[in-house]
Amino acid sequence: MKRSLLLSSGGFSLIEVLIASAILGFALLSLSQLFLQSSLEIYRAKNRSRATHLVDEMMEIMAASPYPIENYQGFSTNSSPANTNPVKEDLLRWKRDVKAFQDTALGTISVVQDNYRKTVIIDLDYPNFGKRDQVEIKRIFSSPFPISP
Repeated sequence: MKRSLLLSSGGFSLIEVLIASAILGFALLSLSQLFLQSSLEIYRAKNRSRATHLVDEMMEIMAASPYPIENYQGFSTNSSPANTNPVKEDLLRWKRDVKAFQDTALGTISVVQDNYRKTVIIDLDYPNFGKRDQVEIKRIFSSPFPISP
């Protein structure tokens, strides 16, 4: 009678413990993968936010500038503005900020003009943890009178 009591003590067998450990291991592995992926997305979002801030900041500098926005036309962070350009310091500061953000980032500024408006397009292309990302902002500056070319 004592012997049958020991056999039916209600404990887990070694196989049951191994199966439960394997299930728990797979669950923890899945959770760690999820954690790593979410951490990567957080860093990518942080970079997107910084890139958007850089582009938006340059747009605000252009809008507040006392000089015509055509002086910003065609600028790329891979080049340097002409020494005679009155907005040279603005462009050099933006170039420095973009390169500090990501050394391989490429920022460009385009100004497209028609009769009553000028459209400014600022683009920033940068690597973002294994993939290329891009931020682009367009802003239209309009005039009640035709704009002379």
